[in-house]
Amino acid sequence: GIAWFTRDMNIALLVWVGVGGMMAAIAGPMFLGIFWRGATRAGALVGFIVGGGVFTILKAGKIPAESFDGALGTAATWLLSQASNPFACATLGKGFALIAMLLVSLFTEKVDDGHLKRVFGG
Repeated sequence: GIAWFTRDMNIALLVWVGVGGMMAAIAGPMFLGIFWRGATRAGALVGFIVGGGVFTILKAGKIPAESFDGALGTAATWLLSQASNPFACATLGKGFALIAMLLVSLFTEKVDDGHLKRVFGG
């Protein structure tokens, strides 16, 4: 069914929609976890969910921009305008994933030092 309904679409763009969703969910938490010893399991999980969710909402164009006023309305309208660009949706999703992971990691139980030494060495 998917192949039939998407036969008139740009296949490269269609593939990027799938890849972009996974990049938004995985790339931010993965890189933050590699470079920051303060990353936690809960932070990574929340970052994964937020990144994938933001990508999905942006790509689907499900932002009620008309219900916001002022600067928030302008931002919502701009975000809604990015729905046709999977690259922008993936980048924004990754940014939100990083922020979510950072915030949750700051307020959840830290990983024990023994595990950090095994992963990072020294």
